[in-house]
Amino acid sequence: MDSKRALAVDGRRVLGAAVVVFTVSACSIVPTRGPITPEQHQISAGKLSQPHVRVIAEPPRPGATPKQIVDGFRVAMANFDDDHKLARQYLAEPLASSWDPRAGATVFEEKQLTGAEDPAKGRRPSSDQRDVTLQGTTLGTLGPDGRYQAADAPGGSAGGKVGGKRERISSQTFGLVRVGGEWRINRVPHQGLLLTAEDFARAYQQVDLFFFDRAQDVLVTDPVHLPIRPGEDRAAAVVRRLLKGPTDWLRGAAVSGIPDGTRLSELLVDDANKIRVNLTAEAAEAETNAERLRALAAQLAWTIQTNLPEIKQVSILIGGVVVAVNNSSIVQRDQFGDFDPAGIKATAHGYYVAKDGRLHGITDGKGQAVPIAPGAPRRKLVQPALRSDEQALAWLDGKSRVVVGDLKGQVQARTWLTGTDFTAPSWDRDGKVWAVDRLGGGRSRVMRGTAQGPLPVLAPELENTHVKELRVSRDGCRAAVIYEEGGETHVKIGVITRDGDTVQLGRLRPLGIPDEAKVTDVAWQDGGHLLVLKGERSGAELLRVPIAGPDFVRITPVSSIDGIAAASKDSILANTDNGKILLYDGQTQTWSTDLGVGDYPMFPLG
Repeated sequence: MDSKRALAVDGRRVLGAAVVVFTVSACSIVPTRGPITPEQHQISAGKLSQPHVRVIAEPPRPGATPKQIVDGFRVAMANFDDDHKLARQYLAEPLASSWDPRAGATVFEEKQLTGAEDPAKGRRPSSDQRDVTLQGTTLGTLGPDGRYQAADAPGGSAGGKVGGKRERISSQTFGLVRVGGEWRINRVPHQGLLLTAEDFARAYQQVDLFFFDRAQDVLVTDPVHLPIRPGEDRAAAVVRRLLKGPTDWLRGAAVSGIPDGTRLSELLVDDANKIRVNLTAEAAEAETNAERLRALAAQLAWTIQTNLPEIKQVSILIGGVVVAVNNSSIVQRDQFGDFDPAGIKATAHGYYVAKDGRLHGITDGKGQAVPIAPGAPRRKLVQPALRSDEQALAWLDGKSRVVVGDLKGQVQARTWLTGTDFTAPSWDRDGKVWAVDRLGGGRSRVMRGTAQGPLPVLAPELENTHVKELRVSRDGCRAAVIYEEGGETHVKIGVITRDGDTVQLGRLRPLGIPDEAKVTDVAWQDGGHLLVLKGERSGAELLRVPIAGPDFVRITPVSSIDGIAAASKDSILANTDNGKILLYDGQTQTWSTDLGVGDYPMFPLG
């Protein structure tokens, strides 16, 4: 490349097409899609005050070639000063005025740049027109609403191979013309930005927004990436994005308790890290209902203090007047623990099926037998799943029945679902059991059930697939699915929407996990992350995968893991092929191996 990025080091500046400087503003670095970053080196996404790396672009140089113009434009796209003023200098009119950098972004890993010195394809040779084509891999896209969407994992018959693995090869073509003797871009492959993974990390920060499920029982995490704009107040930017509502992907599943049309009038942070959020008069609608006002306060407190943990107190004003929530003018995230997006109590226990076939709960680091309903199998529970209150258990009876029993041992176990060949059951937070009936011939039917019988689920995207596993998230708004289609294995996240009695699972989106065919198990860690087990036995690999971001994290590896369960980032259960039950402590990043002997580790829900 003719242009070079450079770092400001020890106060010295190395010039090129762009200069990268460090500024004390908010940005957590998003790793490139290369080697997976060990967990201990991850930078918390929760602190918007952390230093970030900023790109300072340079204008086009006189006499620059088409290749240099395209390369310079790509670098300049990562600089947000003055609405991409410098980037527009690489463009010819009318494109310079009509180009919309806010339309989203494509994260792209370049492999080859071609055609820079040849006449544009399909045109007569001309000294005033050129095409420059970038060939490479599309890693993901960022929508106008800030949601990052990973590209489909490598697969299919198209594409090249690197290291024996198929890649997503795509092309990005720019058209150039001479303007006043200098080359400028007059045609771009699409609106929005085209960024490398490194530039995406420098230009955007991931933040977690919080909305509600439709019943307004639990907060739903909605991760987005916000651009880092010089001089912009990061806390204000986060609140403004929250006020716009959920991402398009979650609409219909998640709702906001903040009245429509509410805007941020003013946001002030004092020296004691107390924040005052002044909302416009539209928010006054929430004051007419105590529960709605509490929902508004919960969303603000969770969003602000999750992303800015240094903020100690939040005061909410509407039209300049302080609002009292639960008779207090100060709100904090801890006041709304009943809405915790984790979806389960902090005191929830881990469980497993012991070698003798009985259910064991983990207390003080040891497994203890738990009584179970009459009618439970005498030999061994198969694929059990635990309800959120830890008072009921679902399991498979053979392949064709999903049975539910209570953990007090007083009520006879009952069949809730019957079919042909069920996946392991999964509870939702409403107390309904989900499972997928494999009908044969590459067909599947998603089902959910109660003690009164089965309830329909519309899942047209999964009807002609062979589903291997389905896990409903603890907020009840999403589900993780492993399925086979066309001879390939996929791992995707879908959205659960409810309209009266109609429940639908759809909008399946990939996570971009390399080698999806090797994925054997998944578990929800929290509302924004999925725990993924790849490989088998000595080659097992455990990943913490964001549902809307490119930064995978490898959990400290342990060989021979067969199954997993998770309750949070710091609490993971696993079983090994030799029958050991392991507990992972995220604080110390160590595994305890003295819990007991058995399999089917589980936490409530997830």
